[in-house]
Amino acid sequence: MQHKAARAYALVKYEGVNITKDITEDLISVNYTDNLDSADELELNIKDIGRKWLQHGWHPRKGDKIDVTIVGEHWDNFGDLKTYPCGSFQVDAITYSGPPSVISIKAISIDIKANYKDEKRNKSWENVTLKDIVSEITSKANKSLIYEVENIIKYKRVDQSLESDLQLLKRLCEQEGLSLKSAVDKLIVFNKEKYEKEDVLGVIELTPYLNFTIDSDDVDTYDSCVIEYYDPILKETLKGEFKAPEREGYKENTDRVLRVKENNSVPGESKEEKEAFLTKKAKSKLRSKNSNETKVNISNRKGDFITWAGSTVTLVNFGVYSGKYVVNKITRTIGDSGYKQSLELNKTLEY
Repeated sequence: MQHKAARAYALVKYEGVNITKDITEDLISVNYTDNLDSADELELNIKDIGRKWLQHGWHPRKGDKIDVTIVGEHWDNFGDLKTYPCGSFQVDAITYSGPPSVISIKAISIDIKANYKDEKRNKSWENVTLKDIVSEITSKANKSLIYEVENIIKYKRVDQSLESDLQLLKRLCEQEGLSLKSAVDKLIVFNKEKYEKEDVLGVIELTPYLNFTIDSDDVDTYDSCVIEYYDPILKETLKGEFKAPEREGYKENTDRVLRVKENNSVPGESKEEKEAFLTKKAKSKLRSKNSNETKVNISNRKGDFITWAGSTVTLVNFGVYSGKYVVNKITRTIGDSGYKQSLELNKTLEY
């Protein structure tokens, strides 16, 4: 029976041209970081003994497009061929060092030429929804929009004051307990809760050889959230409140309350409908604050081809920290030690 060792490599396209064979012998490492709610990152480290990368025609230009796919041969079984498309990136930083001569090309999953990232603007909207604002900005930036938010979030007024469009969207999403991810060709607005409810994609077992750290922090976490809103039509103050179940890891509840004053329009015709909306928003705000309470970082794990930022995994044999976690960040590295992963995990909440 024929046997071949498992191996992984990166298929690299530069400005649409497959340069994999041109760089394979000199490629030191490929580092790809998939972030759940921020731009993805890519770094190529390449030996350059002949210093050709310093010459015109070889030296990268900021804004050049790089597409990378991770390929695994004979990964789980002989004959297996697995692929993981990392996506498209644009070069935004270049470092050249020596001796020995090495070029590091860093790229990001954002269109660095787009004004929405850096240009500071002043603008106001009235009687507008969050989706309206996001749609306008993505359309102006020639991007597609993936908007995965069930609630209609409406504002009486939104002011953009010396902020870039991207800064404005990040501020509004954080205010609503939502996440925003920007890619070269699209923007994604979503609620992490949706991902946490998905079926787990894998199991990570604690063994004597697994490198990990666990961090459980009390800072900026709360037992409940209360949102108050003065309704000019009903002429009374409405309230939405959500209290988390007993919080695991505490001797007793802290009675710490996250208090929020809602200044934006609240949908609904009756007091009951509006307070139901406020209660749902209070839950979302509380989840957003408490989602980072328990973090697990795992490094130098054998790389797989199924886990992605936003997927969920189960930790086994971690004692009180065992259970379901969402992948907040995953870095895939191909180098001298093979194909490895480092993961940043957040424990999913039970509410």
